[in-house]
Amino acid sequence: MNKEKKIPGHILSLFIILLSISGVCLLMYKAQFRFNLHQPIEYVMMTTHKPTGTITLSSDSPVLTETFTCTVPELKMFTLEGTAKNKTSNARLFITLTNADSGEIYYQAEHTLSVFRATKKKELTCDLSQPVSASENAHLQLKLKLINGDKTVLSFTSNEKQALIQEFNNDTNSHTNIIYSFTYGDNNFMLYFYIALCVILLLFIIMTFYLIIIRQMTVQKFYIPVALFLGLIFQCLVTVHGVPDEPTHFDAAYSLSNKMLFVKNTETPGNTIYKRRCDAQLSDMLSNGLETNSYYQLLFHSFEFASDTDLIEISNVSTSGLVPAVVYVPAAIGLSIGRLLHLSPMLTFQLARICSLVVFILLVYFAICIAPFGKNLLGALGLLPITLQQAASASYDSVINGFIFLFTALCFYRLHNPKRKKSYLIALGFLALFIAIVKGGVYLPLLLLLLMCFSHVPHPHMHKKMRWIVPLCICVGAVLLIAVTLIKFMPMFSAMFATDISADPENTIYPISYVFQHPLQTIYILWNTIIQCSDTILRGLLGGKLSWLDININWSLLIVFLIILLLLVNVKGDTPVFTRKSRTFIAFSCLGSLLLIMFSMMVGYTTMDCDHIQGIQGRYFLPLAPALFSLFSTSMVSVDHNRSCKIWETMMVIESLVVVQAITMII
Repeated sequence: MNKEKKIPGHILSLFIILLSISGVCLLMYKAQFRFNLHQPIEYVMMTTHKPTGTITLSSDSPVLTETFTCTVPELKMFTLEGTAKNKTSNARLFITLTNADSGEIYYQAEHTLSVFRATKKKELTCDLSQPVSASENAHLQLKLKLINGDKTVLSFTSNEKQALIQEFNNDTNSHTNIIYSFTYGDNNFMLYFYIALCVILLLFIIMTFYLIIIRQMTVQKFYIPVALFLGLIFQCLVTVHGVPDEPTHFDAAYSLSNKMLFVKNTETPGNTIYKRRCDAQLSDMLSNGLETNSYYQLLFHSFEFASDTDLIEISNVSTSGLVPAVVYVPAAIGLSIGRLLHLSPMLTFQLARICSLVVFILLVYFAICIAPFGKNLLGALGLLPITLQQAASASYDSVINGFIFLFTALCFYRLHNPKRKKSYLIALGFLALFIAIVKGGVYLPLLLLLLMCFSHVPHPHMHKKMRWIVPLCICVGAVLLIAVTLIKFMPMFSAMFATDISADPENTIYPISYVFQHPLQTIYILWNTIIQCSDTILRGLLGGKLSWLDININWSLLIVFLIILLLLVNVKGDTPVFTRKSRTFIAFSCLGSLLLIMFSMMVGYTTMDCDHIQGIQGRYFLPLAPALFSLFSTSMVSVDHNRSCKIWETMMVIESLVVVQAITMII
């Protein structure tokens, strides 16, 4: 009877929420989105967020030619990026773009070098007089010729496009590319993508409102459908190659997929792999980040069959020294299914991401079910934008985060219920070994949680002489895990020790020896990092920096996420209850991992001319979040089930607003 009385109130609340989100979608469209429509689609061919090469033109070598496959329709413009030193007033750059098969000229012009600078890279824009209607899949040739060069040296940004470049300077073995970007077609299709996304978000709100508010489901019951729905939204929002280092992760998963499909190794298996030509071409076509070209490929080239499945040899960067192969199993399964069914490259890659997402969701679901407390906290952390972005990608973060969430839940279970369960003990052992051999062992201090959960008062019936066995076994296990970590990552540690600190500081990374030789200076660097980067780290942890850190979500939304996490850790009947000793173990485990992460980025990424640690991202600390946020449980705050449902629905609304803001920043 009470539920029947509440239904009209629920309907009114749902109507207000839907109306509010619809209003935000309309406002974002009117204020931002519509002004960027009816523009050409941008396709950045140059590698972004990663080092690039340089190709020079001079009087000694005044001509460059590049023959490539154009994969876009209605080509309108292309750009080159570079610098010019020792410019002379009469120096000119003659540029020609022709059809390599028919010889038809699409662009021909002579440019002065006024646009280029001596040190700062500038772009030279080449507008075609009219769009090339038959540009898709055409073989085109770009020719650059330096005229009256004298002492002028032109340097163009370059990279490798192994599937798209047929030859460079008449060398068929060279796949060098100097084209920075193309523009083609019209991006008006993004309007339909935006409308579809807004409608899907409204359906998402209706579903979550029904499950959480009307049905009053607990997090164990609604987590899987909510996480899957929201994860698929983030998968489309942050599409293929939109997640940091995803091209490298796809190559690692592809290598494992080759083994699943019994594809033989190349002659240099550590440096090259076999790929379907169509897959390699799509990888070449997608930039490191998000651009309208990515969504064009997603919407118009997903639901078709693969056109060219011949295997070609492609160079890759191996990640075997950093993580075990098991982290790529879900993505490799998705790739294998797509290849067996001859699906399009985009759909094959998306299938790999879906498999990773499903595995992550199941791992978090098991963690929620096993944890004796903190279930709401685990569910909320598993639904943060940054968590779902990483989970719905080919990144190894999906498996690493899921495994460590599960490890934390098992430790809490063991702490709360000392009764031995063989399956749980075996799982703890496997996960402890896994933590020791991933990412250079930076999460090794989390194994202090094992010491915490096994340091309870011994069973009263246990003989006094036998009580020393448990701590002894823990100590022996800890020594063995540390030894495994050192053996696994010894080549990497040796390289870090061997760095020559007398070299150029702008290009020299801090060696491990520097930390021991200059401990006080190391402390200064750590302090500077905390002062200068803590807000960026917290922002990244809460999902404020998505994709390749290109999408910055408004702080007001992130503050709501933080408040929600602090409230959900104090839900009545789900609040973590720790002794002072247990809190100490948790605090030191999190602090130890935090310091190791910072040290690893210092000796693995930061150059010696920098006074703070570079490259630290909030997502690196996600595995620590369940243990860290559990420390914020307090008797001063108590949230009952009804209020927790309202908090959960608030989180769903904020997630929707994050998606709307993100899509308006992409176009």
